[in-house]
Amino acid sequence: MLDFETTGYDPRWDRIIDIGALKVKDNNVVDKIDNLVKYEDDNTVPAMVEGMTGITSEMIEKDGVTAEIAMRNLVDFIDNDVIVGFNVNFDINFLYDFANKYFGQKVKNDFVDVLRIARKFYPEERHNRLADCIKRIEPKKEQSHRGLDDCYDTKLIFDFFEENIDLNLLNEKRHYHHNKIDLKQLKPESVMIDEDNPFYGCNVCFTGKLDGLLRKQAAQLVVNLGGIAQNGITLKTDYLILGDTAYSLHNKGTMTTKMKKAYDLIGKGSNLKVINESVFLDMLNDRQNEIEG
Repeated sequence: MLDFETTGYDPRWDRIIDIGALKVKDNNVVDKIDNLVKYEDDNTVPAMVEGMTGITSEMIEKDGVTAEIAMRNLVDFIDNDVIVGFNVNFDINFLYDFANKYFGQKVKNDFVDVLRIARKFYPEERHNRLADCIKRIEPKKEQSHRGLDDCYDTKLIFDFFEENIDLNLLNEKRHYHHNKIDLKQLKPESVMIDEDNPFYGCNVCFTGKLDGLLRKQAAQLVVNLGGIAQNGITLKTDYLILGDTAYSLHNKGTMTTKMKKAYDLIGKGSNLKVINESVFLDMLNDRQNEIEG
């Protein structure tokens, strides 16, 4: 079981500040990692992250393990085991990038995303975040947003699904219509647009089959937020959003044509960001929570 707390969504610019991991054998926890992570150049914790996690810059300076040692220990700890996490594509993205950055190691472990199981188990629910699932299993329990605690919570949810889910549910496949849709023709469904959302005024493109939404639905969300849904990658593209399946294949060396073009532009200095579907939905949920809070 794996969970990171980070300073943001993108491993190119953001840092891992908290690593939690559990080694589970026959449903029993047999070992664990619980490390704050510090860096030579910057250990500042953004106010929003500090408020959510309780982690301060002073805590990292005092108790943190250097990033090189922390990542080396984690990769050795994981070994060849299957990685399990909640919205684990997010953590895998940081793990792959940081392991490669600090000691040139390609991490290619198989992984299981408990969020994807949750979406199958609770198809009628709008939100299936870690906190949402925990509340349905243990109503009095609160998510702590700390790496190790979130690992234990994820194990609790995973064990619950293992005991209660119909395996046929996991094998159900959606049927899609493959008619070509011109995403540029989509119009906002409301004249009231939240101009502080992260996609306002941004050009957004999608690639790979989305797991939780049809592509037209995801593009409509972008347009409703004041963004521009693109059919293909251009010099103006701000975000390329990958379906979770495409994202996992990307981490194993397979890229779509749009991904190759995106990384070519990034290599030439573009600020284009590549994120997966789960991070896209989390960014929308986080903004909604800010508004409602």
